[in-house]
Amino acid sequence: MDLLAQQISQWFAGSGIEVTLTTKHIHDLSTVGYSLNSGIYRYDITAIRLQNGDRSVSILPEQLWNGAETGIVALHVEAPGFRQVFYLSMAPETGWLIRREYQSAKDNVIMTEERFFEAVDRLA
Repeated sequence: MDLLAQQISQWFAGSGIEVTLTTKHIHDLSTVGYSLNSGIYRYDITAIRLQNGDRSVSILPEQLWNGAETGIVALHVEAPGFRQVFYLSMAPETGWLIRREYQSAKDNVIMTEERFFEAVDRLA
């Protein structure tokens, strides 16, 4: 998430879009089976908020594992009279995958800068 936050901050540098990074405290039950005693299911992770007037995008980590996906993150786009959700997950090699809310993980595509900006186009 830190690398994604850095990348998004660079994309919006000088644009007038406010980029806010915060820490989200997660109780991630997807990791319980991996380490019950170490408390790995509780951790802090970076969250990202983009703001342009009354339009915003929130990028919020949800869980580490979900079946075939790793590093599941919800991307909420909100504008007056409009709401849309996308899901990001970590790509097998590097980078991120993206899909619309009601698509399955098999519909994931590599998140390029162009695809990211298409997803958040209501922010402008």
